[in-house]
Amino acid sequence: GVYTDVATICLRPLDEWVWPQVCNGQLEHGLGAFYLACFGLQPGVGKEYVENWFLAARPSHPLVLAWRDLYVAGWRDARTRHEYPHGPLFRHVDLSHITIAEHRDWLLMHVCFKKLIDEDAELRRIWSEQMLLLRADDSALAWMADVDAN
Repeated sequence: GVYTDVATICLRPLDEWVWPQVCNGQLEHGLGAFYLACFGLQPGVGKEYVENWFLAARPSHPLVLAWRDLYVAGWRDARTRHEYPHGPLFRHVDLSHITIAEHRDWLLMHVCFKKLIDEDAELRRIWSEQMLLLRADDSALAWMADVDAN
């Protein structure tokens, strides 16, 4: 299936750029998403800042299931979005790549994704070797290159 934020406009049919790659091969290959390299651990190169405004995935993809489960679990220790990234589940997660501190309070899915790839070797392997990662810096979010993150 595909999830996209309501304000996202797709300019080409999914069959032309993402769907064939998501649907072919092993289940672990069946996930595609954009990332912002400008907010990676190594700015301009890192792929840790995976966006959640567009996801294409095969049913029961292990990374999507784990991502959802962790997101839900994080709310057990938080009453507001401001408390969420400071809860016990996320105390030791390196969020230095989210350089605008207030973004940590509203980019909760990014916080969860970083925890998963930091702490689960299999999910990290899927992310680094098998996931279709599309660089948003050069396309959908090219305007972000001019944002001052300091």
